[in-house]
Amino acid sequence: MDDRNDSGQMPFHSAVEAGAIDVVRLYVEGGADRSAQDNGGRTPLHLAAEKDNNQDMIRLLLWNGAASVNFQDAEGRTALHLAARKEDNEQAIEMLLESGANVRLQDTEGRTALHLASQTENHKKAVQMLLENYAHIRLNDPEELLGLHLATPKKDNEVAIKLLLTHGADIYTCDNTVSPAFPHAEVQLRRAVRNNNQEMVKLLLDRGADGVKGEPSFGQKSLGFAATPGSIQSRQISCWLAQNDVNINTANGHKVLVDVMMWEFRDDWESMISKADLNIEVDGKTILYRLVESNHLWLDKVDILLDRGARIDARYMDKTLLSVAAEKKHWGMVKKLVERGADVDVLVGGRTLLTWLLEHYLEVGYHERQQQRDLVKMVLDQNGEYAYVSKADEEGKTALGHALDAGLVDIAVLILEKYELEEVCDFLYGISRGLSYHTQ
Repeated sequence: MDDRNDSGQMPFHSAVEAGAIDVVRLYVEGGADRSAQDNGGRTPLHLAAEKDNNQDMIRLLLWNGAASVNFQDAEGRTALHLAARKEDNEQAIEMLLESGANVRLQDTEGRTALHLASQTENHKKAVQMLLENYAHIRLNDPEELLGLHLATPKKDNEVAIKLLLTHGADIYTCDNTVSPAFPHAEVQLRRAVRNNNQEMVKLLLDRGADGVKGEPSFGQKSLGFAATPGSIQSRQISCWLAQNDVNINTANGHKVLVDVMMWEFRDDWESMISKADLNIEVDGKTILYRLVESNHLWLDKVDILLDRGARIDARYMDKTLLSVAAEKKHWGMVKKLVERGADVDVLVGGRTLLTWLLEHYLEVGYHERQQQRDLVKMVLDQNGEYAYVSKADEEGKTALGHALDAGLVDIAVLILEKYELEEVCDFLYGISRGLSYHTQ
């Protein structure tokens, strides 16, 4: 009965491992050594605890004087550690706890039974039982990962994490998987957002993961992290954060609002707009400025922001909304801004807006050229200053010269009709350039 195999196991160990409960009962009644350990330091109770649905075997060993329930194997694991790793193993855990299992013992990697239970999905009852027996939830493993940290990536583990938070898990403990300067709460939020786990984001923010004294708001960081085009779930998290008192008047807040406006979920972004200061500058830019520079198709949304008080004269580094739209050649946006009263007396690439439009006229597709001509006329109507039209670029050409080069005779005539040009020679020179151009 004391013979051992190559693994250091006696027949008693082998019978437990094989699940032969009747044979084990005979060994127990015959006085087999319950504390005998194999080469891995495992007692028969260890072997029973790491089997699924093995409550009867565990009960038999515990009720008949098994080795100390807190014996640790070569890896520092107790029977409780092993039982905690198994799903739907609450009955075995309960028996071990009732027999005096120490919930605070750590294995050689620094993990308690709670750490292991927290990594197991659908193991909420086990976590609850361990917490009720006062597991030391601030104990860290060598990578400083709490039971809370280990549980967070599990999308369906909200109840387990809520239990951990309720029992005082420290969400601000640093984590060596990121820079020590980043508190643990940010890791939790980022992982929850990455998993599109809106419920977990809510849970963590409700617990207080929205900022630490001296640190930027984690709600803000998560807000920016959630702004992921193409993800409905991330959009929902973004909206929830913005609509639940996470300050939207920040760089991340503006990023999220612009991103969410891309989606055709009007109720969401209109609700966010109602909480935003549309004219506050974050990193030098207003929300409208970010919208204009990001996309040329959101003309209706530009109207909405302007109707709600957004300033059309917003600037960033001496660029206006109109000049940045023109520089990007977003002609539809240029037309919209001119229609809404934007000052056309701006420089684009060192040129007046009119000169810029005429210079790039030939780049426009054939079917869009009439719209471009209408835009040029609109700009002319918006500005009556002769100096605006007569200003020459670095090549010495005025708007009239560019109009003739582009073959826009009607625009050239409009310029001549609108302004009484005193420099007839300049006019004739421009005409000659235009004729020369069309002769080639």
